[in-house]
Amino acid sequence: MKKAKRSDISLGYKFTKSYYFKVWRIMCKLKQFTNPNWYQKYNSKSQKYSYYSMDWIKKIITPSKAFKQWLKLNEIQELSKQVIYTTGKKYLPAKAKLFLKRNLPSYFPTPFHPVSKPIKAEWDKWLELRKDQSFDIINFAVIPYEYRIQRPQHLVHELSKLGNRAFYIESEFTFSSSTTNAQIAVTRKVENLYIVKLASSKNYFIYNDKPSDKDKKILIASLKVLLREAHVVNPIAKVDHPFWASIADELGMPIIYDVMDLHSGFKENSKYNLQNEKKLLAQSDIILSTSDYLSHKFRKYNSKMLSLKNAGEYHHFAPTSSAITPVPGDIQKLPGPIIGYYGALADWLNVDLIEGVLRDFPHASVVLIGLVNNLRLTTLASEYSNLHLLGEKPYSELPKYLAQFDVCLIPFKLNKLIQATNPVKIYEYFASGK
Repeated sequence: MKKAKRSDISLGYKFTKSYYFKVWRIMCKLKQFTNPNWYQKYNSKSQKYSYYSMDWIKKIITPSKAFKQWLKLNEIQELSKQVIYTTGKKYLPAKAKLFLKRNLPSYFPTPFHPVSKPIKAEWDKWLELRKDQSFDIINFAVIPYEYRIQRPQHLVHELSKLGNRAFYIESEFTFSSSTTNAQIAVTRKVENLYIVKLASSKNYFIYNDKPSDKDKKILIASLKVLLREAHVVNPIAKVDHPFWASIADELGMPIIYDVMDLHSGFKENSKYNLQNEKKLLAQSDIILSTSDYLSHKFRKYNSKMLSLKNAGEYHHFAPTSSAITPVPGDIQKLPGPIIGYYGALADWLNVDLIEGVLRDFPHASVVLIGLVNNLRLTTLASEYSNLHLLGEKPYSELPKYLAQFDVCLIPFKLNKLIQATNPVKIYEYFASGK
């Protein structure tokens, strides 16, 4: 059997050209949903709609099944389940991704585990141990904690070191059908820092969705469980995204809005979130901004604006750090020089610029690290042998890759969204001595 490599993105590209992909794509392309339990498909010959149950969707719509079958058909050695899943997921139609994200939690709910005894014991002792001027920071986050360690994670980590407690509320939820059984899922990251999932009857894509009145009540009910069980004292709400504005507003605590992006620049953001942001700007007690562009744009809504630029974790990326060795196996034998980038591989990436680098430096290895959400990159990988798409890497592994970069890129399009950013990676590049 042929041996497949984890980093062989060309497999995914070949998959999209196959008969299996085309048939699967037709079968799972979503037309219209009458309710969360049914898939509706229009038959042009009979001019009628046909319906498929969620059981059918679970079996057919999963892209990894089609990709796995295609691998087997072509006698390619089976990859790990994680590689099959992530590669297949990449080609799932956008509407299908959104539908599954919203509705599958009710069919495959996140298992609920009561707050563990060690965590509960810590919380019960907090009132005795806390410093008089310390805060309990309720951080309504924009991304899961373990997904690309950036500004939000750095801030709560550093604040927890100062004697405060930080509760990092993730943008993914545990399932609950009503306020009466609304609970929380909690894990302890380090001392005084806890990662929390609130309850909801469905998952929400926070850039695009508006929570229902029912789910607002469930979210607030589970949040009250956290406040009660953790014996929260002197709380502050730190809000990282406008989706959370209506929830934070119900708590009656000071609000800090951390403006990190120009949300109107993301095509996924809904009008609801943009309207919510204006209210959030007006009602916040302090507004933090990561760039001069954002400070200038939003100061008219609230004069309590503080410019707090991004930074990198110097000791994690410094040339003297033990985290830079050994050289990762997937770049160990690449011909130099290595031109590299890590981060989001999304639609704001300047693919034309990247193609120009590939064309002008054919003997260099261009390494891009991150989840590919821009299919033009997949096409380029099939056309240029010197482009290497390595997928997402853990934060702990990034210094090893960065240490091998001879040239560091931030190949963004120059638009308003990018003008408003202050990329954390530039500071990480500098910390590494590049």
